[in-house]
Amino acid sequence: MDIAEQSYLISGGTADPLLPHLLQAIDKATAIQMAVSFTRMSGLRLISSALEEALARKVPFEFLTSDYLDVTEPAALRRLMLLHEAGADVRIHACHNGGAFHTKAYIFIRNDREGIAFIGSSNLSESALTQGIEWNLCIDSCQTPSAFVQACTSFSQLFNKTTTLGLSWDWIEQYEQRRVPIELPDSEIPPPLPAPHPIQERALEALRDSRNNGLQRALVVMATGVGKTWLAVFDILRNGFGRVLFVAHREEILSQAASTFLTVNPRMKVGFFHGNEKSEDADILFGSVQSLGKKIHLKKFDRTAFDYIVIDEFHHASAASYQNILNYFTPSFLLGLTATPERSDGRDIEAFCDNNVAFRFDLTEAIEAGRLCPFTYFGIYDRHVDYELIPWRSRRFDPAEIETAFETQARALQIFEEWTEKGQSRTLGFCVSIHHADFMASFFSGKGVKAVSVHSKSMVRRHDAIDRLSNGLLQIIFCVDLFNEGVDIPGIDTVLMVRPTESPVVYLQQLGRGLRLKDGKERLVVIDFIGNHRSFLQGPQALFGLQPGSPAFVDALKSFQKGTFALPPGCKLHMDLEVIDVFKKMTRINRNPNRIYEYLSELNGRRPTALEMSHYGITFAAIRRTHGSWLQMLYAKADLEPDIFQQLFSHIGFFREMEKTALTKCFKLITLEAMIELNGFMEPPGTAILADKALAVLLRRPVLLHDIHAKFAPHEKIRFSKADEWHRYWLDNPVNALIGGNLSGRKQKQNVFFSVADGKFVYKNPVAPEAQELFESLLQEIVNCRLVGYNPAVAKIQAVVCKLIRSGTAPIIKLNDSLRPVLPKGETSIRINGNLYTARFAKIAVNVIQNEAGENIIADILRNWFGPQAGMPGEIHQVRFVKKDKEWRLEPVQIQPVESASAPGAITHTARFVTDPPVEQRFKTCVPFYTLKAAAGNFGLDTGLPFNGEPAGWVLIDDTKPDMFVLQVLGKSMEPLIPDGAYCLFRGGSALGGSRNGRTVLVQSSGIFDPDTESSFTVKRYRSIKKEDPETGWRHSQIFLESVNKDFKTIQLDPENKEDFAIIGEFVRVLPEPET
Repeated sequence: MDIAEQSYLISGGTADPLLPHLLQAIDKATAIQMAVSFTRMSGLRLISSALEEALARKVPFEFLTSDYLDVTEPAALRRLMLLHEAGADVRIHACHNGGAFHTKAYIFIRNDREGIAFIGSSNLSESALTQGIEWNLCIDSCQTPSAFVQACTSFSQLFNKTTTLGLSWDWIEQYEQRRVPIELPDSEIPPPLPAPHPIQERALEALRDSRNNGLQRALVVMATGVGKTWLAVFDILRNGFGRVLFVAHREEILSQAASTFLTVNPRMKVGFFHGNEKSEDADILFGSVQSLGKKIHLKKFDRTAFDYIVIDEFHHASAASYQNILNYFTPSFLLGLTATPERSDGRDIEAFCDNNVAFRFDLTEAIEAGRLCPFTYFGIYDRHVDYELIPWRSRRFDPAEIETAFETQARALQIFEEWTEKGQSRTLGFCVSIHHADFMASFFSGKGVKAVSVHSKSMVRRHDAIDRLSNGLLQIIFCVDLFNEGVDIPGIDTVLMVRPTESPVVYLQQLGRGLRLKDGKERLVVIDFIGNHRSFLQGPQALFGLQPGSPAFVDALKSFQKGTFALPPGCKLHMDLEVIDVFKKMTRINRNPNRIYEYLSELNGRRPTALEMSHYGITFAAIRRTHGSWLQMLYAKADLEPDIFQQLFSHIGFFREMEKTALTKCFKLITLEAMIELNGFMEPPGTAILADKALAVLLRRPVLLHDIHAKFAPHEKIRFSKADEWHRYWLDNPVNALIGGNLSGRKQKQNVFFSVADGKFVYKNPVAPEAQELFESLLQEIVNCRLVGYNPAVAKIQAVVCKLIRSGTAPIIKLNDSLRPVLPKGETSIRINGNLYTARFAKIAVNVIQNEAGENIIADILRNWFGPQAGMPGEIHQVRFVKKDKEWRLEPVQIQPVESASAPGAITHTARFVTDPPVEQRFKTCVPFYTLKAAAGNFGLDTGLPFNGEPAGWVLIDDTKPDMFVLQVLGKSMEPLIPDGAYCLFRGGSALGGSRNGRTVLVQSSGIFDPDTESSFTVKRYRSIKKEDPETGWRHSQIFLESVNKDFKTIQLDPENKEDFAIIGEFVRVLPEPET
């Protein structure tokens, strides 16, 4: 029996609240009408999810509220505007000129004639819906049809009265200005606004550094669940950016992002640009790429209309619609957000943020830092399906045939048995289709399991299923893709993958449903069914960042079999032997252009790009030897239609020349990219416009600015003070080269494809309109590939300094992002200590250095230089790549107490004592100095003031952060990292969050006493050993304080006596001795 049929009177309180009745009625309604005098955020939040689902089902929704007594919150009205954008008709009954409005009615129509209504005393607030003593009469059309019809008629009359107004952003702003807020009970006081957590603070600092270094685009790679959208909000508000554009590929994401922005700043005026809604004048515009990416819509905006642009789910960035947006707008800053830097179809997307990965915090790091829960992964061999017999087209299996293969009793029984043995209490199962989800739910239900399927056609709604799963009324939800994005379900403790993986991106999204933290949840169990097809390689790719077919993938398989595969703390990995065999078979690749092309085509379900081919060592030179050009290879592989190929073949000379043209500078490539962004191959631009656009492209890639003549520094001011000179410079260099000014004779006629006519830069061979998109796409591929392989002014950069990091338990070399183009790509011979080795340069790191026997000895080399702590967090270990006589060499960098300004990539910091700085400067430009002299020996002497007292003075430094302070460190145990007597910068507070393992910290202990003062301080490297605990998940079994100088003994602390010691600061760096 329905809840609403149990009684005509709903009496409220905790025994009979109105909320469950409303949620059930919303789920069953085919039309919804609500009229409430007061609307509060606390109440709207409780039914928003159900209303959004109803609107997604195209359920008509009419909502009427009022400004009576100024109780309705402006923040709630702004949230209602988001529902309006989704299709709701929201109106206001205006009372500010007199009159009252006490209506509280919730009407739900089913099948046009039937329905139910709740009319009584409950406004839309948390108290009224959940715990307040409120009486509401239930009117059921089946019991009292005339009363129900009267309620519907009365609502319609009220909703359409002349005193009602359509809700708008302007009306909300006027209401907020005249409103006199009332005093609220505690239950209605809004929760405090969220603040950035420590990981987001680090990302915010990285974005600030990018802008300070002149970068105009940045990519942030952040694991699902860590807060990418919140990061964008904090960065925008903290730095005072003006108009903002937020772009995503799904309207649901846009709506959730708008809700996030309004949570932090309710006064923002937001607008949407998607479907039938085409706002243009909002403070923050949320645009779907499908609408905004059309050139006809882009032309409605000035190119500089937005100060800050956010591209969410940036792994889609190589799609034409995203490219249109990226190439059209010129914001002050553009931020790309993604959980994985690998595009879902395999395309490299870092180039679209000018190869600036400002911050990376992947799944492993998130688990290590305690932001996501550990997982136990089971790779189960899917023994009842032969995937090689199922047709594979366009990156997916034939839908009908795979559905038939999946819906067998034998396969369902295997899944059930594995889940029964390994699953926990709350499971989310991902299926290949709606019919498959229904089949699995029916099979599990037949085995006595509380299971449902949830999808767009199911009777059970998503929010209701989540509630029932959270409350233990369900054990498992089977779905297709309804839970991939935008759903936060912390209680999920098991993810069941019973479908092929569409992409690493989708895999991470599905996995992320279960990685959220929750009290009492120790770990996530992942049960992944893996079959005999290359598509299943994408799961490990997503989990562990391993490119299928790459040497690192093969190495990972070997280390797994040896039991040495590195996992995040608390994580476990189990794979059936058949799965290992499948993976080995799939990763054997014959590395010639044809085989690599076929391999990538099969893996990704579409033809590869030139850049992807280059990642596997296939150069344009190799392609020309086998096919003549990249264009001809695409045609030979049947990836170009004959008619389009014929149109493009008329440009074959141009494409070939761009593949091989000599590059003493990057200017030719930059000019080509500028032409694409200006639509210059169809509408020739003036040379001054071309030069300005080329400058904009260069400014997005600061590493390429090395190629510009020194007279133009600082480059950011060229437009304002040297625009004419810059125009002439560009004419004299790439323009002159491209029009053949440096050539003569017959060669000039063959290899010149541009001219200057009437002050415009003209491509001499017209591009057919129907071939334009593909022409520009292929040219952009060539440009991207050659820019990635281009070494800007190598002679000017003699060495590149990189730092060491840890990958699992082994040290590796993290490459310098800003100077990455200078370094080689792929496998490269490198000389170390006089001997020749082979180093593998990946996108972000060198993680393999092989000797002649093929053994990876990178860890041995780095530990030999820096000791067993090489690459540990908190350490300052650096190496230098040097190119000399056409040979790359690797050598350690000896860290000095104060970095030298002359060292490549070094930063010089200054410090100066100030005795009594103005209050407004304290903790902003200067930090406190305490005369406490921390020991870098054994525990030392406290000769000064405690931290809660007044500091002895202040030190002016150039990069303050919250909770910083300065101490003098005595002793030699931390040399050479910290010299005896050095003044050191520490940071406490939020910097101490997350794992401390490997960090250099300031420790106070009451368990080891100094005989004079009975207080003790020391600076050491912190190391702990953890073990599993049945109650808390893990606990410290041992804690060590280690010295850098091995002449000093390690101090061991007792983790059971936590009250005996405290970590009060983390070492940041050694300061030059402060000037007085």
